[in-house]
Amino acid sequence: TKRPIKIGGSLVSPDITGDIEVRDVKTLIPTLIPQTSEGTTPSFSPNLNLTFTLLNPAEMKTSALEVWIKGNTTIKGSPSAINADGTFLLDRGSLALPGAKVKLVPDGQMKLSYRGDSFEPKAELNANLKGETALTTLKNGTTPERYEITLAINGDLLDPNGVNLTATSIPGDLPQDRILGLLGRTDLLEVS
Repeated sequence: TKRPIKIGGSLVSPDITGDIEVRDVKTLIPTLIPQTSEGTTPSFSPNLNLTFTLLNPAEMKTSALEVWIKGNTTIKGSPSAINADGTFLLDRGSLALPGAKVKLVPDGQMKLSYRGDSFEPKAELNANLKGETALTTLKNGTTPERYEITLAINGDLLDPNGVNLTATSIPGDLPQDRILGLLGRTDLLEVS
């Protein structure tokens, strides 16, 4: 059940709790790292305990990834020490690689974690996604062959070195390193 918004506590440090439903969200990630500033402590510092629920799929973009997700996020703490945790299911999306556009399979999972209560704020967007594409390459160096490719995309989407792609093909005679090479940018991919 939806919790109503409640405000309690003092005027300079109110406690704000409740559930908020949002729709038509569009964002570029990462946008979660706050700007640090030198100076005085703010005179108004609310303590938050809010849950945001997406009423329709939210659009999130990076330079190579475009996804529509469903789910919710809980935000707790004060603005100077905020923490956020979210769980999302993929509604639809795509991953643009130099050698192909990968269509993402619905119901993949993404988990957001933001810790602003430490000395150095840290954001993670861990994904467990599956994608599909097709490509054509020469089999045995002479005969063109079309391959259906399945990619598993796992890791922190906010960390350029934190994403691991594993690939399989149908027919199954195309090795993973060759698939990733054909898709391009193997310098950014970890072959496992």
